[in-house]
Amino acid sequence: MSRLPSEPRLAVFVSLTLMALSLGLVGCDESCDRMCDAQADLMEACFPTWESSWQEQSYSSRDAFVERCYVVWGEAAEASDEAEAQAVIAERCRVQLQIALADEDCESVLQIDP
Repeated sequence: MSRLPSEPRLAVFVSLTLMALSLGLVGCDESCDRMCDAQADLMEACFPTWESSWQEQSYSSRDAFVERCYVVWGEAAEASDEAEAQAVIAERCRVQLQIALADEDCESVLQIDP
């Protein structure tokens, strides 16, 4: 198993995800909340492999990451009025949730499409 760079790839993933979310490209429903939790669990479990931490990813804790994820996805959902757009958002959350839950090698987080 190769060691992933601790900061650059993960930081890019988190930044791109939050940027996409803040632009209203994705939104929030129950699957989005579960996805936020699953991504946080995955990141936390992989930090030893990546030799990283919440602080290195600009979060004070797991809870701070999850809270920010909920807020960003919730704001995006509020900005999306059309039912069709919300269905697309929910599907993206479900796909990303499944990717995070299926991870076995600490690389899935890098494959999640923000």
